[in-house]
Amino acid sequence: MEPQHQHQQPHPNDDNTSGGSGKGSFLCRQSSTRWTPTTDQIRILKDLYYNNGVRSPSADQIQRISARLRQYGKIEGKNVFYWFQNHKA
Repeated sequence: MEPQHQHQQPHPNDDNTSGGSGKGSFLCRQSSTRWTPTTDQIRILKDLYYNNGVRSPSADQIQRISARLRQYGKIEGKNVFYWFQNHKA
């Protein structure tokens, strides 16, 4: 009976086990949401991209851009990085 009980624990219902770190990363992937840029964020990114010729911003530039865009909604540096990557294609 014990092996069956252990077999049921590993994924969805093992909130109380010590192996929760693996489950935590599983939940993070499932619960993560896509970044949805606001109209203002898109406008600013396009202005930077098209008008100023920024194609591959440095890490420092990405941080400054994301800090500026944060006043218009939730955003992370990786969102800015991937936006520029996608618009180079």
